[in-house]
Amino acid sequence: MVDFATSLQVMVPLHRTETGETTRDALRDRWVSWAGPPQTLCLDPSQPNLSQVLGAFCNNTGIDMRHTAADAHWQLGKVERHGQWLCRVFQRVLDESRPQSEPEWRDCLSHAQSAKNTLLTEAGASPYQLVFGRNPRVPTDLMQEAPHLGAVDAEQAEPALERAAAVRAASRRAMLECQSDRAVRAALRARPRALRPFRSGDWVYYWRTQKHVDGVRIEGGRWYGAGLVLGSVGRNFVVAHRRSLLRCAPEQLRFATPSEATVAEFPESELLGVKTLLEKGQFPKSQFVDVTQESRPPEAPEEAQATVDEPSQGLAGLNAAQWLEQHRQTAAGTESPKAPEALFCQETLDMEHLHSSHVEILMAAFLQKRAQKELPATGNTPDMQHRIDEAKLVEWETVSGKAAVRVHTGAKAREIKEKFGHRFIGSRFVVTNKVDEEGSRVKARWCLLGHNDPDFHQKIASGECHSPTMHQLSRIPGVDPSAVIEIVGNLYGANDAPAQWYKEFDAQAQAAGFQRSIFDPCLYYYREPQRGLTGILGAHVDDTIMGGEGEAYNRAIQRLKARFQYRKWRQGSGEFCGVQYFQDPESKEITYDQKAYAQNIRPIAMTKDRQKQRKQLANEREITALRAVNGALNWLASQTRPDISVQASFSQQAFPSPTVEHLLSANEAVHRARQYSDVALTVRHVPWEDLNIVFHSDAGFANASQGKTQAGYILAFTTSQLAEDQPSVWSPFCWKSYKMSRVVASTLAGETQSFATASGISEWMSLMVSEAKHGCFDLRACEDHLRCVPITGVTDCKSLFDALNTPTSPGKIEDKRVAIDLAIVRQSMSRCGLQVRWCPTQLMIADGLTKNQADPADLMRALLANGVYQLSNEAEVLAQKKAQRDRRVQRKPLGSTNSPSYEQSQTPGAVFREVYLDHEATSYHSPEEEHIVQGKAVRRTSFDARSGKVLASEDLQESLLCEKQWLSSRVSLLRTEIWYERVVPGSRV
Repeated sequence: MVDFATSLQVMVPLHRTETGETTRDALRDRWVSWAGPPQTLCLDPSQPNLSQVLGAFCNNTGIDMRHTAADAHWQLGKVERHGQWLCRVFQRVLDESRPQSEPEWRDCLSHAQSAKNTLLTEAGASPYQLVFGRNPRVPTDLMQEAPHLGAVDAEQAEPALERAAAVRAASRRAMLECQSDRAVRAALRARPRALRPFRSGDWVYYWRTQKHVDGVRIEGGRWYGAGLVLGSVGRNFVVAHRRSLLRCAPEQLRFATPSEATVAEFPESELLGVKTLLEKGQFPKSQFVDVTQESRPPEAPEEAQATVDEPSQGLAGLNAAQWLEQHRQTAAGTESPKAPEALFCQETLDMEHLHSSHVEILMAAFLQKRAQKELPATGNTPDMQHRIDEAKLVEWETVSGKAAVRVHTGAKAREIKEKFGHRFIGSRFVVTNKVDEEGSRVKARWCLLGHNDPDFHQKIASGECHSPTMHQLSRIPGVDPSAVIEIVGNLYGANDAPAQWYKEFDAQAQAAGFQRSIFDPCLYYYREPQRGLTGILGAHVDDTIMGGEGEAYNRAIQRLKARFQYRKWRQGSGEFCGVQYFQDPESKEITYDQKAYAQNIRPIAMTKDRQKQRKQLANEREITALRAVNGALNWLASQTRPDISVQASFSQQAFPSPTVEHLLSANEAVHRARQYSDVALTVRHVPWEDLNIVFHSDAGFANASQGKTQAGYILAFTTSQLAEDQPSVWSPFCWKSYKMSRVVASTLAGETQSFATASGISEWMSLMVSEAKHGCFDLRACEDHLRCVPITGVTDCKSLFDALNTPTSPGKIEDKRVAIDLAIVRQSMSRCGLQVRWCPTQLMIADGLTKNQADPADLMRALLANGVYQLSNEAEVLAQKKAQRDRRVQRKPLGSTNSPSYEQSQTPGAVFREVYLDHEATSYHSPEEEHIVQGKAVRRTSFDARSGKVLASEDLQESLLCEKQWLSSRVSLLRTEIWYERVVPGSRV
């Protein structure tokens, strides 16, 4: 470890494999413990230095970590050079001292380190003097002002002290020899080197050792340009050349000569396009090249001057502190030309935001978002580049073999270029690393730049999105670069490709015998005259999911497979649209989840000090991270996780002015998503002729942003046993948590709006089920099909339940908007036979979609796992609730004068009975066994609310029960409540 300003070096021996933990411990114990945490820690990109353990430690202690580019060792040259000096000194000490044990070896290292920090001088002072104000005191050194005579005598008498003095002398001698050698070598190699302070707007040339041009790799290295400097990322620079972005080290850049800068005529419209791409973070990763991994150029020719104001020149021999100060002054005080700078900078940054420029923030966000998806088409390692070139060749063979293109060469190509030069558009390869159950493979997709289509606006206006367009071939392996491609079919990137693909797939599916749904154009049914519905198919772009049986259905599938070449065909389990599906081979029930996706969501990184600033507004970086987290949570919640829907909805409501508190709430939602990542949904078996729909709706009151109300609903398939108050299958298929667009004045208004919305969706699903059962029908007669699928709506709002089930006129309600919503629901009840039911609030499933609380979420997760639901008669439940209230009023405290005394309650006939609440049956039960009090002890038994199985039994002191009137114990996800009450023989609980 080397201090950048003073060159103070600390060596820590590591006697085991270097890991993130060992690096963290060395930094904490050997540097932070006495010098405090540094402001910046520069490291090379080795695995231990990139570990999460070291990163978390630096983040928690306020250390800014900066990693050099791969293979750019000169960017950490000071550390490398000082490490080399100390190694030379240490090796000389070892050769002269010959240590025989580990303590002696450590003494050699300690003396070598001390000698280097004492004798190495910069600007007339050693590292020890710069840090501590003086060199360490050596009592036996006769050159000091007051040597200690006793220590000198002991050194002559004790062999161990004599050896230590010899090692110290050898270390100092080796350091002086190395310093002399360094000075001589530096003098022999010395030459003046001017600093080149590149700034935004400079025209530069960059050095590359290899580059692919028109599909041909150019080896040997050369200068390319001219490129425009956009900004800096640390010590490196971001350069725009044509439509590519490159990250270059300063040593890989040179200023363009005046003639080169004149030739570099970038059209203004193109520069504005680059600015737009930068601001939106839409630069494709294949156009971003990290040049810092390549070697430096050879001896450079005569340096050209900067294209901006002439800066002051300095020599490279400045020490670190002077260089940093000059760099800060230059960055803060030098003005750049306004013309190019105005394209990329929107505000002037002060010193605190020197390293947080607009370009740097955008580039960092872009790299973080795209790094895991797309691979660069060029500039890779030889092995990876070979795999990418093979993937490109495979893609081209696939495209050319489908009669979608015609290749023209020779005179025909030249003729097309002359006549139709305005008809050419660009293309590029999108290269990705596909990882699935079959392993990892490189996949290349050839895409047209459809936004450059010369007929784009005319096609959009007319609705005709297809016409032959010529494309000039480039960078396709094995094809002449002067050839021309004519587009005669559908290709990726074309403006009409999605529409043309859907038309083709729809035509082939219907030709195979499938019928398209009138409610969903991506849903298809397969029917047989005698058997009815035997198959169903869903399409999402070029992915399909299907199920069915029968020979006719299998023939239709084989016809589709013959027309469309499916690369992967999975049966029984597989992934579709990011969701993992699995079908039980025996019960045929389908389970789907997104466990891997949930585990890969990352929270927003914040320091502990930042987390305490809960009311402060989020900065630009945090807002970008919050948008990314919200997108991930919303996708997860909408597909497989209704238990986090309310958290995802609340997090989205933080805009347009999110605060740190909103960031913490989003991180909590990420924690919940990852904690319960194993939550899965099951499509349970429901008899086709007994299929029913049930929905639960709920609404809070002014609990959303801007004083609005959070509402939610969840729909599920069930059976007719639900209406008979019997346990029934419950299989959810649709849910939503949302903020109402209209401010409501009462709870009844919010509940009514939510119930009306859920009833409308249930009617839609009822028509889709009717279509699946009976086939397509005339939508003008849809009311005849609404009653084919019974619908049950459940609410926990007693006033809404009474208003819908009593003959009272809605017009008597003061809020006429609520009266309108009630009239809509009543019309739905009469039209489709909607049955309205009521349940207690603590058993409302949709409560977890409107309130960010633990109990409703646990109830929902438990129901998702069990898949069984039961309603109870409203009159019975209300009677039980009234009896509970009456008992609470009649029950006296144990210390009151009207209650039995402690001694009187110890009669042998007194019993303690446990009562628990069964959430599924919504009724009270009590175990058959009663435990008689004997002496001062009683046994407590805990029961499972679902099975009645004894979970635990233990002895309790009666005094504990006398002190507290009741105890509560939470058992399983249903949070079963166990009550302990003192009663007398013959009484009822």
